[in-house]
Amino acid sequence: RDYSEYMDVELPIYSKVLPIKAIKTDAKEDSLKLKLGLNCIKSCDYISFRGNSTLTLIECSDLDKQKSELEEDLNNLITTCLDRQDKLLKSHANKVRKKHKYVLDNVIESELSATYKDTLLLVNKIAGLANLNVFNRFKNRNFVIITNKLNTDNPQESIALDQYKRSLELNLKSGLSCIVNKVEVLTPNSFIKKYSQKQTSQ
Repeated sequence: RDYSEYMDVELPIYSKVLPIKAIKTDAKEDSLKLKLGLNCIKSCDYISFRGNSTLTLIECSDLDKQKSELEEDLNNLITTCLDRQDKLLKSHANKVRKKHKYVLDNVIESELSATYKDTLLLVNKIAGLANLNVFNRFKNRNFVIITNKLNTDNPQESIALDQYKRSLELNLKSGLSCIVNKVEVLTPNSFIKKYSQKQTSQ
């Protein structure tokens, strides 16, 4: 079975299938992870090999929704703790509230980092079947996060979004420094513009 298919990012703002093929890691039936006995791991959505030199792991994530849901959960937790009579609990809740933004960003970064690492297990299993060494074979190992809006008409929001994008890229690159060469956060359209050209040049 060929697990390569045109990519579906499954984001609310982008319902079209991308004109770029990659290996889909998961599916409702007969998934690649299940075939390799790794259905228990949380992998990136797609894997792309470019010749013998470049490995790209692609995660499609609605960061807006994820951040909003985490923020709601965190606010509910803080409120619940502050309503209790336990002074120590209240003290911890106030500390978390002061570091609100850091906590949210750290959770998202940790989840993305873990997903990248788990997907390398999947790639290693594929390479092992072909008697290949991933780190010797691929000189370039890229991590791409395809997400929803990163642009807005509001100048202040635009600056904040750009800072968040750069911060996410830098923090992930730093945390995965030994096993990744480049991290990019892109919208579906940006991804098409950048990676469709690379795919046609293979």
